[in-house]
Amino acid sequence: MSGQWTRFRPCTSSECSKLQQVLGIGIQYQPLSVATQKENGTTYCFYCNGTVTAPESPAKPYKIYAHQPEGSQKFDPKQIQIEELPLQP
Repeated sequence: MSGQWTRFRPCTSSECSKLQQVLGIGIQYQPLSVATQKENGTTYCFYCNGTVTAPESPAKPYKIYAHQPEGSQKFDPKQIQIEELPLQP
């Protein structure tokens, strides 16, 4: 089905590797799970823990959206969105 998100599942090593190639420096992200959506290629929604690369920084939850155009083996670095999620008490 086009346009609907799949359920979250564990990330494959290939998906994690492709994500690390397009992320900048400053925060280290650990992908925990991923959901996908097929439409003009594939959009991935990674649920991650992120830690600022500074001493004693706490991990925070993030969603990272990355788009892989149809026929490409890589994410489009211009189509990456990072959303910091609120911490739950």
